[in-house]
Amino acid sequence: CQTGGVVNVVYAEPANFPSEVLYDQFETRTWDAPVVLGVDAQNMYVELVLNIHAAIAGATSYGKSTMVNSLILQLAQRECVSVIGIDMKPFAPEFSPLRPVLHDLVTNLVKAHEKLDWVISEMYRRGRIMQENSWKKWRPSIDDPVYYVVIDEYAELIRQDKSAAGK
Repeated sequence: CQTGGVVNVVYAEPANFPSEVLYDQFETRTWDAPVVLGVDAQNMYVELVLNIHAAIAGATSYGKSTMVNSLILQLAQRECVSVIGIDMKPFAPEFSPLRPVLHDLVTNLVKAHEKLDWVISEMYRRGRIMQENSWKKWRPSIDDPVYYVVIDEYAELIRQDKSAAGK
C-alpha cells in the first residue's frame, strides 16, 4: 500500500535548521517506511524506524508533543495504517486536534482498557493468520491495516489505573 502527500514540519529552533521540511511520502513512504523526525545540521533527514516500540521523553517545552503530532500525521496519511490515540488528560488536549486523522481517540480509563484489550486480541488473531499462512511478518491491507497505539502521558494512564484499582 502506498499513498502520496506532503507534510510540512515546522521548526522553531535551532536556527541552523530550515523553517520547513517538505516530506514527500509518495516516492518512498510505504506503510513500513521510517517516519521523518526532522533534519540534521547537514540537511539530512532524521528518521525513526517503528518496528515494535518507541518512547519519547524529555523536559517540558522541548518539542515532544510537536514531534509526536508529526509522527501521527505522517502515519495517518499511509493507506494501510491506522493510529489509535490514548490521551488521558481532561479534554484530551494533545490529541483532540488530531481526531480527524485518528482511527480512534480514547480519553477515559474504561475505554483505554477496552481498546488495549482489543489490541491484544487483534494481535492473537493476526498471529493465527500469520501462522496459517507461514508469514513471518504481517501483510497489511486496507481491511487489516497496521495499527499504531500512541499514548500521551503514559504515566497519567498508569496513575489513573492505580487510583481506580483502589475503588
